[in-house]
Amino acid sequence: MSATAQSWGQWINLSYVSTILMVIGGDVLYTPVCFSFGCVTYAFTTLVNIIRDGRLLPLPDHHVKVFNLESGYAHKNRNWVMSRLLRDIEAQVSREWPLSGDGRGIRISVFEAPENDNGPTQFSWGFVHVIGALATVLQLGVAAVPIWLDQEWGIMLITVVGTLFIQIMGLLPQWRAENLPNGQRSKDCYALTSGNGSTDIVVIIGRAVCLNLESMSFSKSPRVGRPWEKFQWLSRSVDVEEESEKIAQRDSKKRKAMMFRGLPLGFRLTQITCWIPCLLWLLLLVNVAASTD
Repeated sequence: MSATAQSWGQWINLSYVSTILMVIGGDVLYTPVCFSFGCVTYAFTTLVNIIRDGRLLPLPDHHVKVFNLESGYAHKNRNWVMSRLLRDIEAQVSREWPLSGDGRGIRISVFEAPENDNGPTQFSWGFVHVIGALATVLQLGVAAVPIWLDQEWGIMLITVVGTLFIQIMGLLPQWRAENLPNGQRSKDCYALTSGNGSTDIVVIIGRAVCLNLESMSFSKSPRVGRPWEKFQWLSRSVDVEEESEKIAQRDSKKRKAMMFRGLPLGFRLTQITCWIPCLLWLLLLVNVAASTD
């Protein structure tokens, strides 16, 4: 067989290539998301992170220092969302209001937090979710073509099962536990900067409707109960009696995360959900490799 025929045959039958592409690819951090190359690697990477530090979010990829302008405290950011927030704002203001001359100086951007109607564990739907949903529908439509042409249902099965697995991973409540702080009606003012030598300072005025960016910057590990207290179904109300010379609280209500074998119930749910799909991803990968046409 000539080299041209071999090359053409490989491009016609991509079963070996698809197996390789299944284990490489980028991270998936939103829902709904389509079944894509790299999902197997992502599932096992997530499992390693859960065993290591317990977090689903990756480490911050942009240096951020958070200042509470009311109290004067400064914190080094440890939250991935905060790093992306400052990175995107810096990129936007640098395009719209570039520094003149040699680029030296300081650019201060002031924002007011808008009213947020979402609850402490809710998020807003955006165009990214619409794109993901449309891509998922398109995938299922393409996977149905072999059924119509050759009564081959294996490709549809792989696509449906893979989509189901990645949806389950993306719908874990721990995403909201890490993304959203417990305090969501902050009236403080915050300043975000990349640190010494940075030309941009971002000031955010809370107006009693802002997420608590200070608390968000040093978010607690999901292994402790604090991030889970905002979930009604993963926490319970407790009575707190505190006596002090200045503050006296009687029968005040607060929430405490439900625990299971020494760890929050929500984190245990994440552990179980990560272990089981990893085993099922291996079985799915074997089915992909077994496909010859």
